[in-house]
Amino acid sequence: MGIHLQLRELGQRVYGCAPQLAYRVMALLLPFPCLGCGTLLEPGPTHLGLCIGCRHLLSRPRVGACRLCMRPLYGDPNLAATAPERHCGACRSNPPPYERMVAAFDYAPPMTAVIHGLKALGLDFLGSDLASEIATSYHLGLLRGCDVVTPIPLAWSRQWRRRYNQAAAIALPLAEMANLPMRALLTRRSRPKQARLSRRHRLGNLDGAFSPTPELAKGSKVVLVDDVVTTGSTLQAAARSLILGGAASVVCVVAARTPRWSERS
Repeated sequence: MGIHLQLRELGQRVYGCAPQLAYRVMALLLPFPCLGCGTLLEPGPTHLGLCIGCRHLLSRPRVGACRLCMRPLYGDPNLAATAPERHCGACRSNPPPYERMVAAFDYAPPMTAVIHGLKALGLDFLGSDLASEIATSYHLGLLRGCDVVTPIPLAWSRQWRRRYNQAAAIALPLAEMANLPMRALLTRRSRPKQARLSRRHRLGNLDGAFSPTPELAKGSKVVLVDDVVTTGSTLQAAARSLILGGAASVVCVVAARTPRWSERS
C-alpha cells in the first residue's frame, strides 16, 4: 500500500485536508493504481477503485442466509432464500434488536482493500460506489416503507482524526438513491476499538456506547448503515439504542460482512 500512502501525503500537501480530491484529479488525469492489485488503470473514473480483474474477484454473501446475521443456512438454499422467517439457530434463540440485515459483499480481498481505502486513505468517494452496489443488490426494495437513514457514528475523537465518518459516506448517497432523509440519530462515546477485541469482549465493549439524539422521531422506521459487520455487536448496540429511543423498527445495511472460517473456501 506504499503508493497509496504516497498519494495521500501528496494530496495533503496539495489539497490540505482533502486527499480524496487529489485521488479524484489524479484518477482523471493520470494512471491510477488498482486498490486491489496495484495495476495501473487507464485515466478516468474507476468503480470501487478496482481493475476489472479484481472486480471479478469480489465475493458476495451466499443466497441461502439468515435474514438477521447473514450467516449461511446450510441445507436447501432455495428454501432458505424464499422463507422470510428463516433464521439461524443462534438468532432464533437470541434475536437481535433489528428486523433484517443485508450486506453487499463478503469482507474478503479485494473488498478489504476498498474498505481500507475508504477508512484509512481518505477516499470517501468510495462510499458512493458502495452505496450503488447495495442499491443494485437489493433494488432498494428493502428500504421501502422506511422513514430515515442513519449511519453508525464515530466517537468524536476518531472522527476528528479521520475528518469524516466512513459509514456516513455510504449512508448519504444511499439515502439519496432511496429518496429518504439522512439524519444523525445516534451519538457515540469513546470505547476501545472493536477490531482489537475478541468476540466475547466486543459484545460487552459497547454497553452504553450509543445514545439517541433529539432528531429520532418516535415510531420511525430506521435504516442503520455501517461499512463492515464482524460479530454484529456494534449494530446490535446501536439498534437497541434506537429502539429504546422510540424507533419502531431498524433495518441494518452494510457494505461488507466478515465470513466465518467455516464459510471460507
